[in-house]
Amino acid sequence: MAVHDLDMSRFLAGTDPIEILSIGSCHIDKSIEVLEGAEAFDTASCLVRYPNGVQAHIDVCRQSSYGYDQRAEVLGTKGMIATDNVYPNTARIFRNGKYHHLSNLCDTTLSYLNVI
Repeated sequence: MAVHDLDMSRFLAGTDPIEILSIGSCHIDKSIEVLEGAEAFDTASCLVRYPNGVQAHIDVCRQSSYGYDQRAEVLGTKGMIATDNVYPNTARIFRNGKYHHLSNLCDTTLSYLNVI
């Protein structure tokens, strides 16, 4: 878990980390708690420090209750760049443990009325 996230942070930092602090827990799939080591975790956070002063904070979960989710933000002295999941439109609804992307304005309006 998090191997691709760590690799992306290495790429963005331009160097290998010098220190990683991580913590994990099991909140979603209790059946994996019997596994050895980090395999027993479905949720984790990592703080990563690089020799050039860059720091990264990585949060991962094996199973998002609202669907596949992959985002990133990079903060710098001159601004920020943020990436988000790619969708046909940006309207999203979070409700009752579910996450919905809406395909058009009509869907947005109808779904919005059902959310309230």
